[in-house]
Amino acid sequence: MLYRKLILILVFTAGLTGMLRLSATTTITVTSAGDTYPYTNQLRDAISTANLGSGDYIINFNISTVGSAPVVIYLNSLLPTVSKKIMFDGTTQTGYAPGAPTVIIDGSALSSFPVGLIFNSISGAEVKGLYLRNFYEAVVFSFCRHCQADYNVINQNTHANIVLQGSDSCIVKGNYINTDINLTSFARKSEEGIFLTSTIYDGAVGNLIGGPDCGDGNIILYTTSEGIDNNPTLPSAPWMNVNNIYSGNVIYNNTYDAIELRSIANGNKAAPVIVTTGCHTTGTAAPGDTVELFGSSGPASGKKNANVYMKTVIADGSGNWAVDFDFIPFPFITATATNSAQNTSELSPAKAITPSVLSFTHTSGLCTGTSITFTNISTSCGTGFTYEWNYGEGINTTSTTHTYTIPGTYNVTLYMSPGIYCKPYAVTQQLIITDCCPTCAVLDFIVLTICKDSAVTFTRTSTPCTGSPVFKWNFGEGGGYESTATHTYVTSGTYTVTLSIPAVDSCAEKHISKTITVSDCVPECVDCIGSFAPEKGIYILSAWVKEEGAVPTQLTYTKPELYIDFPSTSVPTSTPTSSPLGPFTATGAIIDGWQRVEAKITIPGTAVYLNIRLQCGVSGNCLFDDIRIFPTDGSMKSYVYDPVTLRLVAELDERNYATFYEYDEEGKLIRVKKETEKGIMTIKENRNSTTKR
Repeated sequence: MLYRKLILILVFTAGLTGMLRLSATTTITVTSAGDTYPYTNQLRDAISTANLGSGDYIINFNISTVGSAPVVIYLNSLLPTVSKKIMFDGTTQTGYAPGAPTVIIDGSALSSFPVGLIFNSISGAEVKGLYLRNFYEAVVFSFCRHCQADYNVINQNTHANIVLQGSDSCIVKGNYINTDINLTSFARKSEEGIFLTSTIYDGAVGNLIGGPDCGDGNIILYTTSEGIDNNPTLPSAPWMNVNNIYSGNVIYNNTYDAIELRSIANGNKAAPVIVTTGCHTTGTAAPGDTVELFGSSGPASGKKNANVYMKTVIADGSGNWAVDFDFIPFPFITATATNSAQNTSELSPAKAITPSVLSFTHTSGLCTGTSITFTNISTSCGTGFTYEWNYGEGINTTSTTHTYTIPGTYNVTLYMSPGIYCKPYAVTQQLIITDCCPTCAVLDFIVLTICKDSAVTFTRTSTPCTGSPVFKWNFGEGGGYESTATHTYVTSGTYTVTLSIPAVDSCAEKHISKTITVSDCVPECVDCIGSFAPEKGIYILSAWVKEEGAVPTQLTYTKPELYIDFPSTSVPTSTPTSSPLGPFTATGAIIDGWQRVEAKITIPGTAVYLNIRLQCGVSGNCLFDDIRIFPTDGSMKSYVYDPVTLRLVAELDERNYATFYEYDEEGKLIRVKKETEKGIMTIKENRNSTTKR
């Protein structure tokens, strides 16, 4: 508030003396971004014209561009020194937005120690809404009064961004200094942010750097020295570089202090003392001092940071002050003091304070179709805040539950209002919503041989499954879904069996259906041997094969092939599985037109069914006989009987070689033959006769 007192005094004095004089104002518009001779409609020409003219001037910009893109004026030489009251208004260029000027003045092509805009010995000049970069010093007010630098972006300069040399009553506010609106840290950094200096004749007196209103404070970051450096040239008189107000400036991440008072600058005004911290914070200063408090990221390597301007309070007659905060955004707090002579101190040492919290949690189960509950866990000192949610789908709401219908990544933001410290406060978390619907990559079941009046249990082979699906069965008899996989059919016929994962929330039903046949099965034979169900292990596969049409001189058969498959269904199929065993082919001698197949096979523990597949090359006919499978640690004999007389006609030993038995008409054994590797041999023969009476 103190800088307004200064302005009121100046205006009042002017009124008393009657010295206020109105001058005509001329506007010049820059329409070219060039900097080449003859300079027509260029910035250089506009400054020269204004310097030579009478009255005051405004330099506007209307440079042709594509859309609202910024234009860059690359200087080929130093611009003329400004010697008249000129206002440079970059806000007139198409596309200008606060913090994002669209006229850039660039000095990268200049040598030595170039200065961007230098104002010399004038009153009331102003530079507003421009972007100045790549100079030694960007804006210099030398021996000026009532000059202003407002709302500019000034960065990538080497010494200082704005210099007040022997100038008084100037205002520097709302600028992004050594950074930009995105708070970028550029590779090329300035030594000083704002530099106040003097000569042996004049000091920088009565200037206002920043201001307490929103948008007035300068943002000064990343310098290699100080943010604001009040550095009077020595030897100096006591009145040089004093009565300067620094208000509301955000200054942090600089190499040294945010504010530096050298020699007797600003009368070496003492910083306030912070005594207690919290929602109610207290301290001391000189009586009547204006104390500005800042949230701070804290001291580090001797630096002092002012990250956000928070509140202003006046010390009482005893020098005590106290302030109540609504929200504390940083873990430290610091302050400046300004006395009635308008001297502002450096920042006080930062003191720890418990920050407020703006945060939220949410329930687990980030799935489409699932209601997610969000819980606001924010804390603050004040009670007048309201909160709104945006769940990343474009709508603000006070509802604390939300259901997503489409998978994706969403930014969930909790907003706190009203805004505080000149900006809204919000916190954002990123949520990844997935389709968590219960499902199986393969939804399937095995179809069995089903007999009526017998309970049958269907075997589900669905894999892999996610989301803990619930399985239901419909057995095709007109009833609903059941959770059991066992069912008894009382009527033979054809039915449709459905295995289903039911719909839940927004998850659609998933199902598979198969047609089954229920048969009138022959009653089980009590005296019959049960089905062959071998356990896992190593077995002997043996068979005899014959290739029709083989030439007599052929030594081995190549067409007959046997394969062993392990399918997941009991229905025989000629389609091989992905990894069948075989082919198994004949070896050894051809005996009476037949050749033996013998091989070891391994039945895995995961096998459910075994399928023997017979194949005869790509063409021709093959015969297969005496196919046997038995364990390697066992032996097997098989027998062949005449279906009419029930006489034993052949016996096959453990090697699948046959012994043949021949009988006469009376049923007496007359001959025994043995199949060997060299052929069929007669090993026994017997003839009997009975004398007739």
